[in-house]
Formats: sequence, C-alpha cells, structure tokens
Amino acid sequence: MIGAERVLDAQTADRLRVRAHPGGLLVGHDRERAPILLPVFRPRPTYLVLVGGLWVARVLVFRALALGPRIVLHTADPRRWGGMDEAATGGANRIHVTTADLTSPVPASPEEPVLYVADGVPPPRGVLAPWQTRLQIAPTLTPEAGAALREADAALLQRMWPEECAEALELFGAEGPPDALARIRDDAVALVAGNAYRLAWLAPTDLEQTMFGPPSRG
Repeated sequence: MIGAERVLDAQTADRLRVRAHPGGLLVGHDRERAPILLPVFRPRPTYLVLVGGLWVARVLVFRALALGPRIVLHTADPRRWGGMDEAATGGANRIHVTTADLTSPVPASPEEPVLYVADGVPPPRGVLAPWQTRLQIAPTLTPEAGAALREADAALLQRMWPEECAEALELFGAEGPPDALARIRDDAVALVAGNAYRLAWLAPTDLEQTMFGPPSRG
C-alpha cells in the first residue's frame, strides 16, 4: 500500500499528521481509521493541487465549506458545480462560480479565509495573501498541473497511469514506485507533502453520496 513502509522526517511528519483545529480539511481516514486532516487555511499563502476527477473535487470543496471560507471557483463549465452552495449552506453566497479569470483579490482573514479553485483552467495571476488558498484541479497531469505541483505545499492524487505517477512524484520532489497510484480505489487519494505520501480513504457520508453519487475517477 502507498506509503505504508515510509519513514518520515520530522518536518514532513508534522505536515502530514492529524490536526484538530479549524484549518484542518478532513481528507479521509488512514488504514487504522484515524482521520487525516490537511491544514488548508494558514497565516501564509497556501497552494494545493488535485489531480483527479470531478467526484473527488466536489467532495473536497464541499468539506472545505465546513471551515467557513468564501470560495471563488473559476471553471469553464459552471454546470459542474451547480447547486452545491444551496445544498451545503442553505444559501447562495458562499461559493462564487465564474467563467472569467479573477481580476481583483477577495479580502481574507482568520475568521473568513478564501479558497480559490481553478477547475481545469489556468490558475489566477498574482501572489496570494495570508489566509488565502489556491486549489488547482486537473483530471490528468496537464502542463498547468505539473507547473502547479512544483510550487504546491501539498497535492492530492487520485488513481493515475504509472508514467503520470512517476512524473507527478518527481515534480513534487517525492519518492515512490512508478505504479504507486495505479491500483488505488475510486474513493481514495494519495496526500503528498514534503517528500512523502500517505493514502487516505475519503469515506463519503450518506449526504455526500446523495449529492455527488458513488465514488468515481471520472
């Protein structure tokens, strides 16, 4: 299994360990069913990459809403994200879906951080501010996703071909066999940070499966 035998250095272990504070996005659980949380909103800019399908992307953005951010979602196809805000919060003011590149920054604070989501489009220009996070989503290892991996603080990788896996780990500076992600299930991702990676099962809730359907790589 991915990462089962890896020995992590202290800095990487700190980045991957379970965290129980408001900045922790629940990614899933490990093989012992302990929760795996990712620090998403921090007092410095945070860059994340997801190489995976729409199902995983929607589950993660849905879970991020529980942390209280404003979400700016840049996508070429708004239909992919229709209805999520209303279903998750009962309103329509937490997620701003746009087909246009973001031209002005959204103020962020510890009480109301900001998540920028680039869904299959180039990331917005400019440097992020504290308490702002960018999530770059790509279905495969596109050139844009590869460039984003080089500067990312963490990456979430769904099942991919061995050639893609080897390239993704190399771009991120992590080590592992080239077929490490070739056999993981649709409801799992590899969380990569530092030079190590860890397998997380998303364990979707009944509500998430009702909203987004069964786990899928597509």
